[in-house]
Amino acid sequence: QKALVIGDGFMGQIFAQLLQAYGVHRVDLAGIFDEKLERNKWQFGVTETYNTTREQIPSEAYDVIIEAVGLPATQAQAISAAKKGAQVLMFGVGPQEAHFEMNTYDIYKKQLTIQGSFINPLTFRDAISLVSSGKMNIGGLISHELGLEEVQDFLDGKISGVSKAVVAIGDCPHKGVWLPDDRAWPPCILCCDGHRYPTYKIGGYGDEAVAPHPNP
Repeated sequence: QKALVIGDGFMGQIFAQLLQAYGVHRVDLAGIFDEKLERNKWQFGVTETYNTTREQIPSEAYDVIIEAVGLPATQAQAISAAKKGAQVLMFGVGPQEAHFEMNTYDIYKKQLTIQGSFINPLTFRDAISLVSSGKMNIGGLISHELGLEEVQDFLDGKISGVSKAVVAIGDCPHKGVWLPDDRAWPPCILCCDGHRYPTYKIGGYGDEAVAPHPNP
């Protein structure tokens, strides 16, 4: 199968790796940033890239298409790129009033399956296990590590070129990086004192938080 991800943001780049982790041998990526597109080819195994500001995505060329932008133009590109029998996932979230045009006959002629996506609070355990398996290079997608004192500078636009950042809090050398053990639940993180501290559920969607450190 040939797969295409439209969108070179953080989630689009995760999808490009995720498809490969699940056995799709050819994954292409379309976006608008040359640096991200090139990095995904040499670091994350993407086969071909398209900068859509100057390149056209091939029509009727892909078995699986994931739209990870949420714009009417990119949603139309996803339908156009689908070959007969293709599956299209509309993952990107656009404004509620947004619409895009498509030829309804194409759905019939190409026998397309078009799927939407919404929040699923029951996938956190699977996601943590996938990251801990080593099949995903999440750390390679982090462009900046910021100290807590730098957050305001980032919000004020004084730090540029940030694709995805993590905020380091305190002196722990692990800086909040997850080190989950898929043999145990709840998952844990490894702190600077060599101990694993469990996580617990907070919020309505199963968000993970670290249990209080015994020696803050």
